[in-house]
Amino acid sequence: MFDWKKVWSKKGKLESQDLKLLNGYEKTSINPEKVSKNISKALGINKDTRVLEVGCGAGMIAQFLNCKYVGIDYSASLIEKHRRILNNEVYESEANKLKFKDKSFDCVFAYSVFQYFKDLDYAYSVIEEMKRVSKRSIFIGDLAINSHDTNHLLFKKSMFEKHLITEGYYNSDRFNVLIEL
Repeated sequence: MFDWKKVWSKKGKLESQDLKLLNGYEKTSINPEKVSKNISKALGINKDTRVLEVGCGAGMIAQFLNCKYVGIDYSASLIEKHRRILNNEVYESEANKLKFKDKSFDCVFAYSVFQYFKDLDYAYSVIEEMKRVSKRSIFIGDLAINSHDTNHLLFKKSMFEKHLITEGYYNSDRFNVLIEL
């Protein structure tokens, strides 16, 4: 099995403050500010909203959010970069074992993270954890239908047909899911 944790740990050790590079988007056309605005709109985020980002990395999306933000990531080196660059409240944690109490956040999101999970069982356990700590909704963005990387976990829209599905924000081989609780 491919070791994504090793990849992200190495990214966090780069001598850079470029959040696109640190978060793995250096070869893409992503506009992180636009993605952040779209996520904020989908979840109804404002300055008083308590938000958890699962798989926050170094903070590429977080830098544009205006809310009561908390992030988690399993990469200690990316968490350290995130703290140094953005000074956000972030923690090292596995996505399927969140350290927060039930309903601790108004909403929870993960963007471009699920393709790095080891299998669908793990992905579903993460969704259950996201639901557990959220009061009203969760957003899972950038789910891969197809990928250039054979190590990516792939998803089908039919897996989420009970929920609101939207097209990917920058890649036509990706989609987003909004789950209202």
